[in-house]
Amino acid sequence: MKKDKLSLDKIQAEIARNLTDAVTSREHPFRLMVIGTIGMQAANLRTVVLRAFQADRFLLTFYTDIRSQKINELQNNPNLTCLFWDQERQIQIKIVGKTEIEHNTQHTQSIWKNMHIGAKKAYLTLSAPSSIQNTVSNNLPENLLTIDEKLLDDQYFCMVHCEIKRMEWLQLGRSAHIRAEFQKNEFGQWKGHWLVP
Repeated sequence: MKKDKLSLDKIQAEIARNLTDAVTSREHPFRLMVIGTIGMQAANLRTVVLRAFQADRFLLTFYTDIRSQKINELQNNPNLTCLFWDQERQIQIKIVGKTEIEHNTQHTQSIWKNMHIGAKKAYLTLSAPSSIQNTVSNNLPENLLTIDEKLLDDQYFCMVHCEIKRMEWLQLGRSAHIRAEFQKNEFGQWKGHWLVP
């Protein structure tokens, strides 16, 4: 987007378009996002894959293991910060929202049923993610390769939905940086304004 044609409406629409495209394009720079949760001692950061985005609701979704520490942290504090970076265009998007965890529903079961076996492995470890182990191991069941895929249990698979409440857009440039912020009010209406970079 050329800087001389920038407007707050265009930037907000551009954010939505990029998040929509990132869901289906593996090469899109926003496909991977860094998320921040609040832990006991500090903020905890992880990289996750953007799995869905509903532009009409500004709702994004990622998958994770229900046993993971991020789930425990989100249960204690449902606020989430997401960071996206496009190296080529020098654009950063920071998103703040409130999460809802979806686990063991018809929707999650449907996603699981259509998931490739390679992707399912991330949710089939014998121990919870980040558990200490004595040796280098993938911690998967020994009989995983011989189990009928239809019998693989989805008990640890869950989805995290984040309703976006605030977005911050920053474009770096050699001559000047440009920054804008968008906030959603209690009625679901967005208001944008320019910020000092």
